[in-house]
Amino acid sequence: GLLWTEIWDGAKNQALNIDKLDPFFIEVCRRVRLRVDDDGGIYGSRATSGSERLNAKQLNGQTGDPWTPISRRGKTSKALTLSQSGFNYRRIAECMMPEQWAKPHLLKPTPEELRSGEDMFLVARGMARGMGKTQGYYERVVPLRHRTTMRIMSAAGERLLGDISKSRIDQIGKVQAALRHAISVYLAGGDNKAGDPRARVWANRLDEAVSVSFFKDLQDEFEADSEDERDRIRDKVWGPKVYEAALDILRDAQAALPCKAIRRYRAQVASDSVFRGRMTGRNGFREWVKESEKR
Repeated sequence: GLLWTEIWDGAKNQALNIDKLDPFFIEVCRRVRLRVDDDGGIYGSRATSGSERLNAKQLNGQTGDPWTPISRRGKTSKALTLSQSGFNYRRIAECMMPEQWAKPHLLKPTPEELRSGEDMFLVARGMARGMGKTQGYYERVVPLRHRTTMRIMSAAGERLLGDISKSRIDQIGKVQAALRHAISVYLAGGDNKAGDPRARVWANRLDEAVSVSFFKDLQDEFEADSEDERDRIRDKVWGPKVYEAALDILRDAQAALPCKAIRRYRAQVASDSVFRGRMTGRNGFREWVKESEKR
């Protein structure tokens, strides 16, 4: 069960087969040992290895860990791996979409938890891997209200939460696209150009802005008793906040990014026009803008 208790000299012929292990084994992927010196001090020593500890490459990470989500996307399913973006709101939301990820055993509430009537926490922890090294430890704790946890126990509730999450993420993406375009226009001195890499960096700040309350806002809509109420929450409450956050980022970008003084006014007017035009256009979010301007 505890693989670091087994002798391992790093040789390929010592790789362990999955069918010989305890169902809930805990893996070790580095040859690291703690030792005690003559004075009772504890120190660590490490050595290289010629191959992986487990003979399981063909499983794509599906080793039966009770805490690992399994992707259902694509032709080959595989275990979740982290990048340096860690557990951002997009990754957490995706893991709650049943058509994309199979829930791990430990994400399913126990009978005692279901009877408790208390709020719960979704806890995500993991290491991002790199080439022969790790890219950092990441952790995120998401509070889940009791009504939300009860509703996602049904297949219909789980699908609804996934649909709302996906829709919101897609809408944030559209706002970011409008923001990138507007900032690119400003950087071009008012010319209608897009694709400046500096604009992408600024537009990505919208993820940080919406991430703070993403799951609280998501639960507000999910727990609504009717589709009309969900639409009201989306268009009158959450959407205007996203629009206003994007507008703040646009203002900050215009104040911070370089632009020739002789073209600055023209650049700002053109940038504002592009952003508003895309937000109120056919594929935009006119209701969000109108609601924001009422305040």
